[in-house]
Amino acid sequence: MEKLLQYETVIIGGGASGIMAAITAARTGRKVVLLEKKEKLGKKILLTGNGRCNISNKFAKEDKRQVKHYFGNNPKFVMSVFNKFGYEETKEFFENLGVKFVEEDNGRMFPAGNQAQSVVDVLEYELRELNIKLINGAGVKEIKKIGNNKFAVKISDGRVFGTSKLIIATGGKTHEQTGSTGDGYEFARQFGHKIIETFPVYSGLNITKESDSKNFPLLHILQGTKLEAAITARIGSEVIAENTGTVMFAHYGLSAPGILEISREIAREFFLNEKKAEISLNFFPGKNAREVEEMIQRIWTNSPNRTLGFSLIGVLPKKVFPAILETAGMDPSKKVAEINKELRSKIAELLTGLTFQVDSVRGFEEAHFTAGGVDTKEVNPATLESKLQPGLFFCGEVLDIDGECGGYNLQWAWSSGFVAGSIN
Repeated sequence: MEKLLQYETVIIGGGASGIMAAITAARTGRKVVLLEKKEKLGKKILLTGNGRCNISNKFAKEDKRQVKHYFGNNPKFVMSVFNKFGYEETKEFFENLGVKFVEEDNGRMFPAGNQAQSVVDVLEYELRELNIKLINGAGVKEIKKIGNNKFAVKISDGRVFGTSKLIIATGGKTHEQTGSTGDGYEFARQFGHKIIETFPVYSGLNITKESDSKNFPLLHILQGTKLEAAITARIGSEVIAENTGTVMFAHYGLSAPGILEISREIAREFFLNEKKAEISLNFFPGKNAREVEEMIQRIWTNSPNRTLGFSLIGVLPKKVFPAILETAGMDPSKKVAEINKELRSKIAELLTGLTFQVDSVRGFEEAHFTAGGVDTKEVNPATLESKLQPGLFFCGEVLDIDGECGGYNLQWAWSSGFVAGSIN
């Protein structure tokens, strides 16, 4: 192999966890090189929070004592990491760089400047201040073990870097355009690590004419319409996930935060067990069919001359009720005074249990995060060093840890990057 360029720490991956690992290592006096395969640093950071950067979530601090917001085969793995560098430490870290946090709904934290680019800018500035060698366009072509627990890392331009501490921070497989192509899994396998099967999470649901010929037409009629609903996912008679939130009808199926929040279990069953789910929507969260029927009856009693399609105009978005009626074969022009109890009960059941048969889950190209990854049983939770190969470390999404939407995954990136970059 070619002449080695020696560094005390080599980090593969210039996302959130890799940047944090580089800064942490350099602050301890180590000579650090950060290898990023794309031409620009932090491309996935720029996508978070719709370009505003959902930098953390204040409720992530709960996971120090009891894991509530993280998943994987061993979600308790996060506790040790957060007890070393959690939400409070992250907030202090960014405030020292000049980034102030502002809180929005559900504990989501954003930079006060409301721009993800500002977060990347201050991180890049800190990399320069610490004299960290940053190489963009540095696709890693080969990793070799040399000597006693040392590594040689060859990049696309032919340069080879030697180190005794190698940190893999390559991310998962979502948003390939940002550089997350699953490279880290192959690097880990090279050193004997088991990879827990990966699948995309926080993604929309595909519904096709073949999977649901009955209600498929609703997707096109209501395309772009959003509303609040109680959402239940079932496989057969078993409820696998429940949530209340915003649902959006899309040309391909269902999306929006309410759907994304329950999509993980649907994706797990689909990708790992080849099982398809049924989605049930209740447009009156907290109410059952009988209660909704009583509500409808009161409205209709007060306005008996309204047409059926117009009768709930102040309760549901304008297009929704007529579309549901037509799809179910009911005449929306009929006067409500002409509706008998049997039909009224049927309508109430539709509004509290409209079902869709899911064909598939949107893939890695649209998903927010990757579930699965390097098996945490083979990684020391106190240091994030490999138990199989001394000197090899992992951080961020490459590990079998994924969090809820809302800043939890970036918090894991900052925290795990700090721990991996610390002196060991």
